[in-house]
Amino acid sequence: MASFAKIQTNNKHEMVAASLEEAILCGRLKVGEKLPSEQSLADQFGVSRNIMREALRNVKARGLLEVKNGDGSYITKPKPTDLSDMMNRFMVLNDLTIRDYFEIRSVLEVKACELAALRATKEDIENLEDIACEMRANLHVREKMTLLDFKFHQTIASVTRNPLFSSLLQPLKSIMINLFDYAYSARALEEAKNGHMRIIEALREKNPELARAAMTRHIEVSESNLTLIAQQTDDTERQANPAEKTPAVRGAKEKGS
Repeated sequence: MASFAKIQTNNKHEMVAASLEEAILCGRLKVGEKLPSEQSLADQFGVSRNIMREALRNVKARGLLEVKNGDGSYITKPKPTDLSDMMNRFMVLNDLTIRDYFEIRSVLEVKACELAALRATKEDIENLEDIACEMRANLHVREKMTLLDFKFHQTIASVTRNPLFSSLLQPLKSIMINLFDYAYSARALEEAKNGHMRIIEALREKNPELARAAMTRHIEVSESNLTLIAQQTDDTERQANPAEKTPAVRGAKEKGS
Protein backbone atom coordinates (compact mmCIF):
# COMPACT_ATOMS: atom_id res chain seq x y z
CA MET A 1 0.00 0.00 0.00
CA ALA A 2 1.26 3.46 -0.93
CA SER A 3 1.97 5.96 1.85
CA PHE A 4 1.45 9.70 1.58
CA ALA A 5 3.10 12.85 2.93
CA LYS A 6 1.10 15.35 4.94
CA ILE A 7 -0.39 18.23 2.95
CA GLN A 8 0.97 21.66 3.93
CA THR A 9 -0.94 24.06 1.67
CA ASN A 10 -4.30 25.64 0.94
CA ASN A 11 -6.82 23.88 -1.33
CA LYS A 12 -5.98 20.75 0.57
CA HIS A 13 -8.70 18.56 -0.94
CA GLU A 14 -7.38 19.31 -4.45
CA MET A 15 -3.82 18.50 -3.42
CA VAL A 16 -4.92 15.25 -1.79
CA ALA A 17 -6.88 14.28 -4.91
CA ALA A 18 -3.86 15.09 -7.10
CA SER A 19 -1.60 13.00 -4.87
CA LEU A 20 -3.96 10.02 -5.05
CA GLU A 21 -4.29 10.36 -8.81
CA GLU A 22 -0.51 10.45 -9.22
CA ALA A 23 -0.19 7.31 -7.10
CA ILE A 24 -2.75 5.55 -9.30
CA LEU A 25 -1.25 6.65 -12.61
CA CYS A 26 2.31 5.74 -11.63
CA GLY A 27 1.20 2.33 -10.35
CA ARG A 28 1.81 2.77 -6.62
CA LEU A 29 -1.91 2.15 -6.24
CA LYS A 30 -3.09 -0.74 -8.42
CA VAL A 31 -6.41 -1.19 -10.19
CA GLY A 32 -8.60 -3.33 -7.96
CA GLU A 33 -6.74 -2.32 -4.80
CA LYS A 34 -8.84 -1.26 -1.83
CA LEU A 35 -7.97 2.06 -0.24
CA PRO A 36 -7.49 2.37 3.51
CA SER A 37 -10.37 3.80 5.47
CA GLU A 38 -11.26 7.46 5.10
CA GLN A 39 -9.93 8.15 8.60
CA SER A 40 -6.67 6.31 7.94
CA LEU A 41 -6.10 8.29 4.74
CA ALA A 42 -6.98 11.55 6.53
CA ASP A 43 -4.38 10.77 9.18
CA GLN A 44 -1.71 10.02 6.54
CA PHE A 45 -2.36 13.27 4.69
CA GLY A 46 -2.79 15.25 7.91
CA VAL A 47 -6.21 16.58 6.91
CA SER A 48 -9.70 16.43 8.33
CA ARG A 49 -12.16 13.72 7.32
CA ASN A 50 -14.26 16.35 5.54
CA ILE A 51 -11.31 17.34 3.35
CA MET A 52 -10.48 13.67 2.76
CA ARG A 53 -14.07 12.93 1.78
CA GLU A 54 -14.06 15.83 -0.72
CA ALA A 55 -10.75 14.63 -2.18
CA LEU A 56 -12.14 11.12 -2.66
CA ARG A 57 -15.17 12.58 -4.40
CA ASN A 58 -12.83 14.37 -6.81
CA VAL A 59 -10.91 11.17 -7.57
CA LYS A 60 -14.18 9.30 -8.09
CA ALA A 61 -15.36 12.02 -10.49
CA ARG A 62 -12.20 11.41 -12.55
CA GLY A 63 -13.25 7.78 -13.00
CA LEU A 64 -10.39 6.41 -10.90
CA LEU A 65 -12.30 5.29 -7.84
CA GLU A 66 -15.30 3.06 -7.25
CA VAL A 67 -17.13 3.31 -3.93
CA LYS A 68 -18.87 0.14 -2.81
CA ASN A 69 -21.43 0.80 -0.11
CA GLY A 70 -20.50 -0.94 3.11
CA ASP A 71 -17.20 -2.17 1.68
CA GLY A 72 -15.00 0.81 0.89
CA SER A 73 -13.27 2.47 -2.05
CA TYR A 74 -11.43 0.60 -4.81
CA ILE A 75 -9.07 1.80 -7.53
CA THR A 76 -10.64 1.37 -10.96
CA LYS A 77 -10.01 2.16 -14.61
CA PRO A 78 -11.89 5.07 -16.21
CA LYS A 79 -14.84 3.90 -18.29
CA PRO A 80 -15.79 5.18 -21.78
CA THR A 81 -18.77 6.92 -20.16
CA ASP A 82 -16.37 8.99 -18.04
CA LEU A 83 -14.75 10.32 -21.21
CA SER A 84 -18.20 10.73 -22.77
CA ASP A 85 -19.44 12.85 -19.87
CA MET A 86 -16.35 15.06 -19.95
CA MET A 87 -16.53 15.53 -23.72
CA ASN A 88 -20.23 16.27 -23.55
CA ARG A 89 -19.58 19.09 -21.08
CA PHE A 90 -16.87 20.41 -23.40
CA MET A 91 -19.17 20.33 -26.43
CA VAL A 92 -22.09 21.91 -24.60
CA LEU A 93 -19.97 24.82 -23.40
CA ASN A 94 -18.17 25.50 -26.70
CA ASP A 95 -19.49 27.05 -29.89
CA LEU A 96 -19.24 23.95 -32.08
CA THR A 97 -20.80 23.74 -35.54
CA ILE A 98 -22.19 20.98 -37.69
CA ARG A 99 -18.95 21.14 -39.64
CA ASP A 100 -16.91 20.60 -36.47
CA TYR A 101 -18.99 17.55 -35.68
CA PHE A 102 -18.69 15.97 -39.12
CA GLU A 103 -14.98 16.73 -39.38
CA ILE A 104 -14.24 14.75 -36.22
CA ARG A 105 -16.53 11.96 -37.37
CA SER A 106 -14.58 11.76 -40.61
CA VAL A 107 -11.27 11.54 -38.80
CA LEU A 108 -12.50 8.79 -36.49
CA GLU A 109 -14.92 6.77 -38.57
CA VAL A 110 -13.24 6.74 -41.96
CA LYS A 111 -10.05 5.33 -40.44
CA ALA A 112 -12.06 2.97 -38.26
CA CYS A 113 -13.89 1.62 -41.29
CA GLU A 114 -10.61 1.13 -43.13
CA LEU A 115 -9.18 -0.86 -40.22
CA ALA A 116 -12.41 -2.79 -39.78
CA ALA A 117 -12.10 -4.01 -43.38
CA LEU A 118 -8.76 -5.55 -42.47
CA ARG A 119 -9.82 -7.00 -39.12
CA ALA A 120 -13.50 -7.93 -39.36
CA THR A 121 -14.37 -11.57 -38.78
CA LYS A 122 -17.27 -13.45 -40.32
CA GLU A 123 -19.14 -12.97 -37.02
CA ASP A 124 -18.49 -9.21 -37.13
CA ILE A 125 -19.98 -8.98 -40.63
CA GLU A 126 -23.00 -11.00 -39.57
CA ASN A 127 -23.48 -8.72 -36.57
CA LEU A 128 -23.46 -5.63 -38.81
CA GLU A 129 -25.87 -7.32 -41.21
CA ASP A 130 -28.20 -8.09 -38.31
CA ILE A 131 -28.16 -4.44 -37.24
CA ALA A 132 -28.85 -3.29 -40.82
CA CYS A 133 -31.67 -5.83 -41.10
CA GLU A 134 -33.18 -4.62 -37.83
CA MET A 135 -32.98 -1.04 -39.10
CA ARG A 136 -34.89 -1.99 -42.25
CA ALA A 137 -37.54 -3.66 -40.09
CA ASN A 138 -37.93 -0.49 -38.01
CA LEU A 139 -37.77 2.23 -40.66
CA HIS A 140 -40.85 3.94 -39.25
CA VAL A 141 -39.97 3.53 -35.59
CA ARG A 142 -38.05 6.74 -35.23
CA GLU A 143 -36.59 6.33 -31.75
CA LYS A 144 -35.40 2.79 -32.39
CA MET A 145 -33.91 3.75 -35.75
CA THR A 146 -31.78 6.48 -34.23
CA LEU A 147 -30.38 4.09 -31.61
CA LEU A 148 -29.71 1.39 -34.20
CA ASP A 149 -27.92 3.87 -36.44
CA PHE A 150 -25.46 4.73 -33.69
CA LYS A 151 -25.11 1.03 -32.81
CA PHE A 152 -24.05 0.33 -36.39
CA HIS A 153 -21.31 2.95 -36.26
CA GLN A 154 -20.16 1.97 -32.78
CA THR A 155 -19.95 -1.66 -33.88
CA ILE A 156 -17.61 -0.72 -36.72
CA ALA A 157 -15.44 1.12 -34.19
CA SER A 158 -15.30 -1.98 -32.00
CA VAL A 159 -14.37 -4.17 -34.99
CA THR A 160 -11.06 -2.27 -35.25
CA ARG A 161 -10.03 -4.08 -32.05
CA ASN A 162 -8.63 -0.75 -30.88
CA PRO A 163 -10.63 0.37 -27.82
CA LEU A 164 -9.72 4.01 -28.40
CA PHE A 165 -12.01 4.22 -31.43
CA SER A 166 -15.05 3.15 -29.41
CA SER A 167 -14.07 5.36 -26.49
CA LEU A 168 -13.64 8.43 -28.70
CA LEU A 169 -16.84 7.81 -30.63
CA GLN A 170 -18.98 7.27 -27.53
CA PRO A 171 -19.00 10.97 -26.50
CA LEU A 172 -20.65 11.78 -29.84
CA LYS A 173 -23.55 9.40 -29.16
CA SER A 174 -26.11 11.93 -27.97
CA ILE A 175 -25.27 14.33 -30.81
CA MET A 176 -25.37 11.59 -33.45
CA ILE A 177 -28.71 10.31 -32.20
CA ASN A 178 -30.28 13.76 -31.90
CA LEU A 179 -29.06 14.93 -35.31
CA PHE A 180 -30.22 11.70 -36.95
CA ASP A 181 -33.61 12.28 -35.36
CA TYR A 182 -33.61 15.90 -36.57
CA ALA A 183 -32.82 14.88 -40.16
CA TYR A 184 -35.21 11.91 -40.09
CA SER A 185 -36.95 11.61 -43.48
CA ALA A 186 -37.72 9.00 -46.12
CA ARG A 187 -34.80 10.26 -48.19
CA ALA A 188 -32.37 10.18 -45.26
CA LEU A 189 -33.48 6.69 -44.30
CA GLU A 190 -32.98 5.38 -47.82
CA GLU A 191 -29.54 6.95 -48.08
CA ALA A 192 -28.55 5.63 -44.67
CA LYS A 193 -29.68 2.14 -45.62
CA ASN A 194 -27.72 2.23 -48.89
CA GLY A 195 -24.67 3.68 -47.17
CA HIS A 196 -24.66 0.96 -44.56
CA MET A 197 -24.92 -1.77 -47.18
CA ARG A 198 -21.97 -0.30 -49.13
CA ILE A 199 -19.93 -0.32 -45.94
CA ILE A 200 -20.85 -3.91 -45.12
CA GLU A 201 -19.97 -5.02 -48.63
CA ALA A 202 -16.57 -3.34 -48.41
CA LEU A 203 -15.88 -5.05 -45.09
CA ARG A 204 -17.02 -8.40 -46.47
CA GLU A 205 -14.57 -8.00 -49.36
CA LYS A 206 -11.83 -6.99 -46.89
CA ASN A 207 -11.16 -3.99 -49.09
CA PRO A 208 -9.86 -1.07 -46.96
CA GLU A 209 -9.86 1.43 -49.85
CA LEU A 210 -13.49 0.61 -50.68
CA ALA A 211 -14.40 0.76 -46.98
CA ARG A 212 -12.75 4.17 -46.65
CA ALA A 213 -14.62 5.48 -49.68
CA ALA A 214 -17.94 4.04 -48.49
CA MET A 215 -17.70 5.63 -45.05
CA THR A 216 -16.50 8.94 -46.50
CA ARG A 217 -19.48 9.05 -48.85
CA HIS A 218 -21.87 8.04 -46.05
CA ILE A 219 -20.70 10.84 -43.75
CA GLU A 220 -20.66 13.44 -46.55
CA VAL A 221 -24.23 12.56 -47.54
CA SER A 222 -25.33 12.82 -43.91
CA GLU A 223 -23.70 16.22 -43.53
CA SER A 224 -25.23 17.45 -46.78
CA ASN A 225 -28.73 16.34 -45.78
CA LEU A 226 -28.49 17.85 -42.32
CA THR A 227 -27.07 21.15 -43.56
CA LEU A 228 -29.80 21.45 -46.19
CA ILE A 229 -32.54 20.82 -43.64
CA ALA A 230 -31.06 23.33 -41.22
CA GLN A 231 -30.69 25.99 -43.91
CA GLN A 232 -34.35 25.57 -44.79
CA THR A 233 -35.39 26.07 -41.19
CA ASP A 234 -36.46 29.60 -40.37
CA ASP A 235 -36.51 28.98 -36.65
CA THR A 236 -33.21 30.47 -35.53
CA GLU A 237 -33.28 28.62 -32.25
CA ARG A 238 -33.39 25.30 -34.06
CA GLN A 239 -30.64 26.48 -36.37
CA ALA A 240 -28.54 27.17 -33.31
CA ASN A 241 -29.53 23.86 -31.77
CA PRO A 242 -30.95 21.53 -34.44
CA ALA A 243 -31.63 18.62 -32.11
CA GLU A 244 -33.05 20.89 -29.40
CA LYS A 245 -31.49 18.50 -26.93
CA THR A 246 -27.93 18.98 -28.16
CA PRO A 247 -26.78 22.58 -27.68
CA ALA A 248 -23.23 21.47 -28.42
CA VAL A 249 -23.75 21.56 -32.18
CA ARG A 250 -24.89 24.71 -33.90
CA GLY A 251 -26.78 24.96 -37.14
CA ALA A 252 -26.22 25.16 -40.83
CA LYS A 253 -24.92 28.71 -41.17
CA GLU A 254 -21.49 27.53 -40.17
CA LYS A 255 -18.11 29.19 -40.12
CA GLY A 256 -17.05 29.85 -43.65
CA SER A 257 -20.25 28.48 -45.26
